[in-house]
Amino acid sequence: METIEAFTVAPWHHSITEMVNITTDRETAATKCADAEETELQMFTDGSWGNGTVGYSVVVWTDGMVKNHVQRTIGLKHRVNVYIAELAAIMEAVDWSSVLLELNAGRWSATVYSDSMAAVRAIANLRHQSGQ
Repeated sequence: METIEAFTVAPWHHSITEMVNITTDRETAATKCADAEETELQMFTDGSWGNGTVGYSVVVWTDGMVKNHVQRTIGLKHRVNVYIAELAAIMEAVDWSSVLLELNAGRWSATVYSDSMAAVRAIANLRHQSGQ
């Protein structure tokens, strides 16, 4: 049985949209990507499926080159879907960002790019729960 709380995020907490700039405009994102500063970590995420498995990749780009890249398989296609892979990729990129930004406090910024509007909208609207 699912328990549904009144709020997934307490109303007195800041919403993620107050802390993070989430844009849905492709042109704005493309311009920001092309005009990145030297002190910006750019993280590109993508979920995909093939050969019966679902997975994702995260690429960390800074100073005009790939600094890190990871590919992960998260399950079989009949058990998980690409939407879950997109969310997992974004979560890993955010985790990396928080660690890298903590190590370089005040000197770096980070941007996570995703092609999954459904995942971005779900993250932007944390107060909405399943079944509501």
